[in-house]
Amino acid sequence: MSNSSGRGLGRRLFTTFLIYGTAFHLWSSFILLQFDDTLDDADDIQEAPSGKIGVGKNRKNDTEGHLENPASVTIDTDPVFIPLGWPRLRKGELYAASDPEWQEFVKTSRDREKLQYLRDELASIVQKDASQSDLLSRVLGGPLSVTGFWLVHHFPSRAPPDYRRSGLEFTDSGISWVSKPMSLEDGDRLRRCVQPLSVALAIKDAYMILVKRQLSRLNITGLEQEQAPGTSSLPSHKALSSELQPLDRLHPVHQSQAQLTPPTGSQGGTLRDKGGVDLHPSLIISTLQRLPLPKFGPGSDLYAASLAFKIRLKNCLARELHRPRRGAFYFIGPVGLKGPRGFCRVEVKGEYDPATASWSLISMQLKDLKFSAKMFDTFYSSVRPTLASQYRGQLQVIFRQHIQPWHPSSTLMHEAGAAVLRVAPEKFWEFSAALFKQQKDFFDVSVVNETRNRTYERLAKVAGHIGVEEREVLKLLTVSDKASDNGELNTGNFVTDDIKKMVKADRAVGVHVSPTVYFNGIEEPGISSSFTATQWGQWLAKNVI
Repeated sequence: MSNSSGRGLGRRLFTTFLIYGTAFHLWSSFILLQFDDTLDDADDIQEAPSGKIGVGKNRKNDTEGHLENPASVTIDTDPVFIPLGWPRLRKGELYAASDPEWQEFVKTSRDREKLQYLRDELASIVQKDASQSDLLSRVLGGPLSVTGFWLVHHFPSRAPPDYRRSGLEFTDSGISWVSKPMSLEDGDRLRRCVQPLSVALAIKDAYMILVKRQLSRLNITGLEQEQAPGTSSLPSHKALSSELQPLDRLHPVHQSQAQLTPPTGSQGGTLRDKGGVDLHPSLIISTLQRLPLPKFGPGSDLYAASLAFKIRLKNCLARELHRPRRGAFYFIGPVGLKGPRGFCRVEVKGEYDPATASWSLISMQLKDLKFSAKMFDTFYSSVRPTLASQYRGQLQVIFRQHIQPWHPSSTLMHEAGAAVLRVAPEKFWEFSAALFKQQKDFFDVSVVNETRNRTYERLAKVAGHIGVEEREVLKLLTVSDKASDNGELNTGNFVTDDIKKMVKADRAVGVHVSPTVYFNGIEEPGISSSFTATQWGQWLAKNVI
């Protein structure tokens, strides 16, 4: 026992000595050698003055009138920084009043003409980019025009976040532990290398494409039905090809292109295989030539896998958080677009860099498409009679009003609908149809120069045209110009509480787009405003039991 324990102790000591010796050797090789270079540079600096003086080292300086002493020359060496650990992203510091970026913010905030010019320019860029969208051009038609925008400028109080890394710094005075900044580009690049999540997900998608295509040849169709929870279904090859048209495609490499060209010179000793293809004299290279090469052309497994890899990598990189530039400020808000077939609203965020006088980033998100009238016309004229005749007692349809507050008149129109529901609920659908036909009479441009109660009067007349008591509707809508008995100024009207309940109902289910269809309390994204009567009939036959 004593011999074995002694041997084990000796091995541990030897291993420890070997590890520490190797570490010291690496340290001296990569770190201490820099100090040797510094000493060599110091020797060169000391030799340079003596060379300029010449043979007479004690010759007086013509300008200063004293003897030069080479030993008095001070050597300033740059500090050596050795990073230890990974860089960490930290919140940017608050701008100070003396910072040039903050002074530029103050100057720009006082220039109202420039701010309005930037708003107009951003809205024009959004309109131009939206016109190039195939989706919006197909749905809204063309050309698109800007109906209005509400872009608010925002000046950040902090500088953008930056990376910092800690480590040892070697100077002439000693060694210290310091933290130094690191550029955002280098920090993001290093983070992607250390955490290659995007590449790993892209490889997973490519691998799944290869496996599924191989299994499909073996007629294993039950794989997709038995997918583990959380595994996303991958698009087909046709879908991948159509979605990745803007990306660079992989050029097909044919076998004839990949074969090696035989060496020039005497062809008498050239080897040929059974197919008549020239082979290399080397046995190894000729063997590789005989191996079957994989196909990379369209339709092949590797081509489909490469498309899946590119799509996932592109999506992951697009989701990465954008790092703003120092000194940049923003414009945020909605922009309304109009086409011959409808309207839409785009939520815009533009990042403007005063240093370059250009837009460094513009992000756009489509919020809603105004196709409520189109869906209502189809549903009211064709689908509603079908429900009454074929699905009576099987399906209940609820018309939920969804207010678009960025158009102030939208609230007034919904208040009119709530008033009709109180006075004559059986006329609500008919009133809605009449209001949709006259909706342009209540758009922003049509109501901007009239009072709120005047708009209520015109809405009440629409109700009167379909047989609803006009005076009763107007009585519920009119807002008094006098304070209440307890001094309240926001008195509202008699349908204000109804509007509050409508807004709460939309918030509860998370309605973002108008129109939106819910079936059994769950959003049905497959139904769009362009649904025809035939498509409605097919959907009802499939889902209503």
